[in-house]
Amino acid sequence: MKKTLAVLFCAAAILSACAGTMPQHVPAETGAELTRPAHEHFRQEVLAKTQKLEKKLGCRIGLFFKDKDLPVQVEFRPDERFHAASTMKTPVMIEVFRQADEGLLSLDEPMLIDPVCQSFLEDTTFVCDARGYMLEMLGKKVPIRKITEQMIVVSDNLATNMLIAKTGYRSINSTMRRLGAERGYVLRGVQDDPAYLAGLSNRMTARDLSILLDAIDNDRAGTPESCKAMREILLAQEYNTMIPALLPEDVRVAHKTGAITGVRHDSAIVYAPFGTWYLTILMDELEDGDKGIAAAAELSRFIYDERKKLAE
Repeated sequence: MKKTLAVLFCAAAILSACAGTMPQHVPAETGAELTRPAHEHFRQEVLAKTQKLEKKLGCRIGLFFKDKDLPVQVEFRPDERFHAASTMKTPVMIEVFRQADEGLLSLDEPMLIDPVCQSFLEDTTFVCDARGYMLEMLGKKVPIRKITEQMIVVSDNLATNMLIAKTGYRSINSTMRRLGAERGYVLRGVQDDPAYLAGLSNRMTARDLSILLDAIDNDRAGTPESCKAMREILLAQEYNTMIPALLPEDVRVAHKTGAITGVRHDSAIVYAPFGTWYLTILMDELEDGDKGIAAAAELSRFIYDERKKLAE
């Protein structure tokens, strides 16, 4: 009991720190840039489309769009926290590569695939599901690099929990803050029901997830070699029904999705022939998850079409 109370106190302290004073984010378009009619039209059109979809679905949407090549940024509930679902696996991956860059671990280091995980509540364990490759490898040793790929590409939960245990949630959150992601946090592994029932859940914001992907794309989340490896992992994502779904075949999307009951998320680097942008779409309070998926795909395509006009 004392251990549980101590852990809960620790979690409360983390949440309090995460809630701290919000930094003043300055939109990409400042001064004279705000007077560019085409850029402002793009921003207003995307906002209107997002609001329309939110009303239609009766849900909550968080959106953050930042263009890499143009001074254009669009925000809709950018700093509101959402249940992270599997989007929290992106900062876990970043921390794995950071620790590899600093020699704290080796990506070739083998780890035993064991489904028994330690709960955030220190005196408790639980069994986590594995799928595909990780399920086949139970009881065997697999390199950290491969485990990291499985965490992102097929969103394997056991892989995620193993890597959180290896790197430490405090380090994950610290690295997020260093990269400028101020409000999201990772407190526990996936399927950690004891911690969930104690009120502990991972949270992310649309701004923070796009900031992390921006850092990966621009080699700030690690060495250039590590950031390239992370981009390749994100590009290999197998769940492509949201942001990439309706985009042309010549558009590459490096992204990570997240889904639980009533929640559908996607956070991406979009590489189009005419430009690159960072787009996060978070949805919760959905009555129909499939409609949320379709709406995210529709919104992504709308943004693509409007952005293409700016390049013409």
